[in-house]
Amino acid sequence: MEAFAHPGDGRLGCLLIHGLTGTPEEVHPLGEHLARLGYATEAPMLPGHGTSVDDLRRVTWRDWYAGVLSAWDRLGERTSERRFVAGVSMGALLSLHLAHERADEVAGAALLAPALTLRAQSRAEHAVWLSRLPWLPRALEILDKGKGRRTSKSYSQVAMRAVGELVRLQRTVRAELSEIRVPTLILEGGEDLTVAVGTGEVIERALGATVKRRLLYPTSFHILTEGDNASAVVNEIAAFFADRADERIPLPQLPE
Repeated sequence: MEAFAHPGDGRLGCLLIHGLTGTPEEVHPLGEHLARLGYATEAPMLPGHGTSVDDLRRVTWRDWYAGVLSAWDRLGERTSERRFVAGVSMGALLSLHLAHERADEVAGAALLAPALTLRAQSRAEHAVWLSRLPWLPRALEILDKGKGRRTSKSYSQVAMRAVGELVRLQRTVRAELSEIRVPTLILEGGEDLTVAVGTGEVIERALGATVKRRLLYPTSFHILTEGDNASAVVNEIAAFFADRADERIPLPQLPE
């Protein structure tokens, strides 16, 4: 799925950010629900995504963040009151960095399976060292991801240089957590095979925000907008954002 946007009614807006190797399809169910509530939305395709995995070899996390900022500013042109951000996995880390850098603009953040620490974190750390090499054979540079529990489209492979950039983003965000005051919702899946167990709790404790909420969906996998709990996840995010809005908006519920 390509980038998407909804015009909204001009009051509230939400930026939606997909994860590493993914596409905006990961956040499409949330975007559609928020659009029905009148939100303007922006869901960009991050640099290096939606084409070929080889393109991931040529971008840095700052390129991803530049794409986020461009979409955030476009959203601001169509939003008169408050803007929110929601991100999946790596997109959740970019959401946190945005909340740090644009604290006076972000009214609330929803973090879906935030990838601050991975189950395979030690392997990811090795990628930082590999990414410093001027040249890598393709067998080391591009690796198969293996089978995953998801229905949304994504690359079936990952570039190790991109994994190294993810680790650099993790380090940046980890150092910023105590300074982030934006109201934050953290959502986790009990069957997540990508993010390390306990990561959400670590983020919750470290955040400087006074308004923060963490929920675990025991039967959900990494992409929380898929599967049996997808509607509950979407409704929870919409309710959290509505509580942050100046005036509470009506909240039609998706069927559970």
